[in-house]
Amino acid sequence: MTKTVPINNFVVESSNKEFVSQQPLSMASTADNEDMTEEQSWEFNPLFASLWLGFVTFAIVGPGEFNAPSDIELLNNYIANPSDPGFSEAFQVIFNYLGIMPMILACLAVPQGARKGLPALPFMSLAFAMGYGTIGPYLSFRAPPTSTFDPSEASWFTKNVLDNKLLGAGLVAGVIGLPVALGLVGAYLQDPAATVQGYTDLFASSKFVSASSMDAVVLNIAAAALIPRDLKLRIPDIEDSKAKLIGASTLLLPFLGAALYCALRPSLPSEDYES
Repeated sequence: MTKTVPINNFVVESSNKEFVSQQPLSMASTADNEDMTEEQSWEFNPLFASLWLGFVTFAIVGPGEFNAPSDIELLNNYIANPSDPGFSEAFQVIFNYLGIMPMILACLAVPQGARKGLPALPFMSLAFAMGYGTIGPYLSFRAPPTSTFDPSEASWFTKNVLDNKLLGAGLVAGVIGLPVALGLVGAYLQDPAATVQGYTDLFASSKFVSASSMDAVVLNIAAAALIPRDLKLRIPDIEDSKAKLIGASTLLLPFLGAALYCALRPSLPSEDYES
């Protein structure tokens, strides 16, 4: 007669003649689970890499010349008088928007960042000077973004600054207020054709203007691509198609669409909610 007796997590078969012991049943499955749950330190993202490659290629072969005296003069005029540098009001607004977009990208990318791999904030900080030139490599090779938000692992900056509704409202106010403050609205109402022509002429002749303008386009696309996963962190049961549609819809209002999303999106799960 044979019977099976569990002893200290081992399965022991006893009979009149012999005992047969086996390894703990949990050992193999635990090892497999550890291999499956091991976090990758990086993952190649073809969408963000393609955006970066396209941006760099356009910056090289696009209109204008590198280190042109006219571009240096534009920069010097802007540094001397940021509120009225004396060039196209439309480009003034776009150039100032390049100071808002890195904050919007940080609001979207940092909460979904994984514990391993490249840290997001250094790249986002450098983007205030270099735009998608620094954000692109991070998004292209970051660790696989997290699918759930753990408030116990999030930084104080993420929970209290990047997810703050006041910051979102400030981004919206900045996007709406800049065209008025920098004279674009007034110039367009006075002479729309001349306002548009002034920008297009500058775009066609200035490497600084054309590259900065393309940077603004790529940053908006990157923000729209980050929104679906950000929304899934906040509403886990939302349909993928709906989340992607919300992200894509922000492109209908460049700059403002992504800023409005940051202001109106649901809050991240809190520790109280988790408990």
